[in-house]
Amino acid sequence: MITTAVTTFFLVGLPVGALTYLMIGYAQYTGALGDFSDRKSRSEALKGFKKSTKDSKAKPNLFMRRWLFFGGGFYGMMAVFTYIVLEAQDIWTFLVFLMDPANWTFEITIRLLVKLLINTIMNFVDAALWFTTWLKGLGFSGIVLWLVVVYLCYSMAARLARDHSRSGLGHMQLWPEISERFSKLRNTLSFKRKAS
Repeated sequence: MITTAVTTFFLVGLPVGALTYLMIGYAQYTGALGDFSDRKSRSEALKGFKKSTKDSKAKPNLFMRRWLFFGGGFYGMMAVFTYIVLEAQDIWTFLVFLMDPANWTFEITIRLLVKLLINTIMNFVDAALWFTTWLKGLGFSGIVLWLVVVYLCYSMAARLARDHSRSGLGHMQLWPEISERFSKLRNTLSFKRKAS
C-alpha cells in the first residue's frame, strides 16, 4: 500500500500537481480565471473561464484549450496529463525508429507518419478515458488510494497557485516569463501556419 502511494505520488501526483500549478497560476495571472477560495468556488471560476473563452475572440493556449475541452477541473487536468504522456511516448518511439538508418525508406516513413497520426487520434480518446490508462490492474483499494493521492496533489497545487497569484509571488517572477514564452510560441506557430 505504501509503495503504491509513493509510486503514484512521484509518477503521477507530482507531475499533475506541477501542471496544475502552472495552468491555474497562468490562467489567474492572465486574468482569465477568477479568484476562488475552496473547491466549489474553484469549480464556479472554471465555469466562468470556459464561458469567457467561448464568448471572446481571445483563445487560451493549447494546453488550456485541451484542459477546458476535457471539462476543466481534476478530470480535465488528468486528461491533459495523460495526453502529454501518451504523445511523448509516441514521439520518443518515432525518434528512436528514425535513428536507425535501416528504416530510412520512403514507404516505411510514410507508413510510420500515418501510424503516428492515427496514434494521435487514439491518444486523444485514451486521454478522455484516462482512468482506463492509469487504473488498469489496481484493486479497489489501489484505485481509491491512487485517486486520493493524485487528487490531493491537484488540489494542493491549485491552492498554491491561487495563493502565489494573490501574494504577488507569481506575478513578480514566474508568470511574466511563462506568458512571454507562450506568446512567442503562439506567434511562431501562427506564422508557420500562415506561411504554409
